[in-house]
Amino acid sequence: MTDTVQDFSDFPVPNTNLTGNDKTEARMLAVQAIYQHQLMKEMPFEDVLREFVVYHLDAHKANKEIFSTIIHEVQENQQRFETLISQHIDERWSWKRLGLVEQSILLATVAELSSRVDVDAPVILNEFVNISKGFVGEKDSKFINGILNAVARKVRPTEFTE
Repeated sequence: MTDTVQDFSDFPVPNTNLTGNDKTEARMLAVQAIYQHQLMKEMPFEDVLREFVVYHLDAHKANKEIFSTIIHEVQENQQRFETLISQHIDERWSWKRLGLVEQSILLATVAELSSRVDVDAPVILNEFVNISKGFVGEKDSKFINGILNAVARKVRPTEFTE
């Protein structure tokens, strides 16, 4: 058996998106941008935003409005969102104990729940839970889903019936 080397120089294909949906693509890129900011705290959010606008949004055909809304919302309210999310994490856990990927997914979701009231909360939750499966797998996405359901009921109580 011979090993073959694959050429990935044209992956992903320019001017296409991975998900087939410009809104999902924007949400996925927002998670990645928030993650980059979390990882490189010394890099100002504006620089991260600029980098994603220049190098990623058009290449992925992502919805710029959704991406920008999520990023700006996190930029303005990150501390408040972290406090809100922390209130709904199991007492054996803490915000700092969560991985940066999980934190980024949670922040992006709460940002959209807070700012895009024209989109039903269950739609937003479903999108981000599905995105989380690609980043953290099934087990951790269930953990994220539990936190997001509790937070969503707090942020948008009229959309949920008990």
